[in-house]
Amino acid sequence: APDFFTYFRALAPLLDRDATLLAVSAYNDNGFENHVQDTTRIVRSDFFPGLGWMMTRKLWTGELEAKWPAAFWDDWLREPAQRMGRHILR
Repeated sequence: APDFFTYFRALAPLLDRDATLLAVSAYNDNGFENHVQDTTRIVRSDFFPGLGWMMTRKLWTGELEAKWPAAFWDDWLREPAQRMGRHILR
């Protein structure tokens, strides 16, 4: 998408400030033009989509890096022990 980096740049400050967020994702399974009514809408979700996302450096170095799995990290990151009730903006 042409706005991929613009989207992340706009949402990075929210991710940095809000400890209830795990990540920001630019991926939406249903993001096709015929399914989307509002292209500016951002949703707070419990589901980690696993594609096109970012987290903070603080989250990576302070919590996840040391225990990051060698495979199936997307499923692992969806587990309650990793998500810890935090949301994903998408």
